[in-house]
Amino acid sequence: MGVKITKKAQILLGLGVSLVSAVVLAAVINWREFAASLARVNYWYLIPAVCCIVASYYCRALQWRYVLGGVRRLPVYPLFRITMLGFLANTILPARLGEVVRAYILARKQRLSKGTAFGSVIVTRLLDGAILFLILGGFAILIPAKIAGFKAGGTTGFIIYAAIVSFFVLFYFKRETATNIIKFIFAPFSKRLAVKIVRSLDKFIQGFSCFRSPADLGKAFLYSGAIWLLVALSYYFVNLGFEFTSSLPLYAPFLLVAIVSLAISIPSSPGFIGTMELGVLAALHIIEPALTRSEGLSYAIVVHVVQVLPAVGIGLFYLWTEHLTIAELAKPEEIQTEAPSTEKGVGYE
Repeated sequence: MGVKITKKAQILLGLGVSLVSAVVLAAVINWREFAASLARVNYWYLIPAVCCIVASYYCRALQWRYVLGGVRRLPVYPLFRITMLGFLANTILPARLGEVVRAYILARKQRLSKGTAFGSVIVTRLLDGAILFLILGGFAILIPAKIAGFKAGGTTGFIIYAAIVSFFVLFYFKRETATNIIKFIFAPFSKRLAVKIVRSLDKFIQGFSCFRSPADLGKAFLYSGAIWLLVALSYYFVNLGFEFTSSLPLYAPFLLVAIVSLAISIPSSPGFIGTMELGVLAALHIIEPALTRSEGLSYAIVVHVVQVLPAVGIGLFYLWTEHLTIAELAKPEEIQTEAPSTEKGVGYE
């Protein structure tokens, strides 16, 4: 029952954040200027922008393949299909179910343990986060005046992130030491909780197998970089489509990637409505303070469509080919898929 309440609270919080964001944006926008800005867009530039987003999803499948390399070397195309179903779920369903959907479908289709599947998804997100913090760190060094207001939060976030990654690595290589740390921290409050945390970590630690292969880890890390490079390139093409962003500095797409990615990590409604727009506006204000809110919002809406359209279009296509429904995606633990009968490997349940 507690889990259901937590999930409902998360959904309500996300809807509330998006509603407040939408109300704030509606109150400060000059709608005539907004419409005029959209009318002047050169929409031909959105074609390569969308292609870059699709390519970034394919790189995610390649990255996932190398993360899973220590468990089993899977073909890329099935991982791409699962990736798109996950992003479809993130876009149209509440509570950020995409990662859960990816893990459950991977486990069932490839006969992997749920722990291995969930662990591999977590590793891909840790690698993505590492690249984002490297981008922010680079801006803090190269153009400190531009992001002075983000330094304290960025530094705190980096320390917390580094601590989490370090602990996962420690648990993978030195389980007994990591277990003792967990018991030391949580046992005074609840020994049962400490044992539960250790058991949960044990379940998905197989998904961290790439840490034992420097080659696989390096390739997965490089594909993380390729993912964000392609997303930044999509921003660049959108910039060319707008008169007021076509002359922005070359670093602008990378700062947009970093800040918007942080913004959409805030709980919101399905499709990151409101939070993505506010993230874009915040980044544009840092890069070019002279831009009006109306111009910024028109740009943000186009960016949002460019990023969401491939996830929905390709995701719905694979939903149809996999004979799944949106209702089934909403309850990923109940998804029934046909597992390949000829593939074998470790990580079976």
